[in-house]
Amino acid sequence: LIPWDWIEDAAQREIEGNEHLPLVKAVDCGAGGNKSVIASRRGYQVYPLKRLTSPESTVLINWVGNDIDADHPDTVYVDTIGIGWAVEGALRDKKGAIVEAADARRTADNSDKYFNKRAEMYDRLREAFERGLIAIPADRDLMDQLGAIRCEYVGSKMKILEKKKLKKLLPSGESPDESDAVAMLFTAPRNSSRARR
Repeated sequence: LIPWDWIEDAAQREIEGNEHLPLVKAVDCGAGGNKSVIASRRGYQVYPLKRLTSPESTVLINWVGNDIDADHPDTVYVDTIGIGWAVEGALRDKKGAIVEAADARRTADNSDKYFNKRAEMYDRLREAFERGLIAIPADRDLMDQLGAIRCEYVGSKMKILEKKKLKKLLPSGESPDESDAVAMLFTAPRNSSRARR
């Protein structure tokens, strides 16, 4: 989906003057041994990722809540698959409307083109790389995962390869948690009202 030279270019790119733009965060909630990841961006500048390895949802909720208190983001997308539904609900109760559910299985905004929301998020991310707009941290796990993402077509609709297949393409054999968190930053179109709070 994203050629390696685009990924390397983005890891060497720095974007300045983003201070006035909304801070968007995304939380990939890990379970069953997977880590949880917080990704953050202003405009197309993606900041260093934050990771937590804990099977306890209470620990995860407190970790994300403390991050919200420290950074004051405008929007926080929380992956609601698996343990994420409880995490998202608890965070919304505590932090209010800035917390939004992000279920990659749901119908895409452009349902004629994409199999589901996951494909749409990743294609928005791919476009940012293709246009040379995005800057990412030089994070080896993130870069390897981005380079491993593949898509297929179900009829005319784009679909991202399932996680169990992607794991086999990664040197670590782990779930692509980091790249999923970064893709989730593109849940809403960049010019939508949700992204401009």
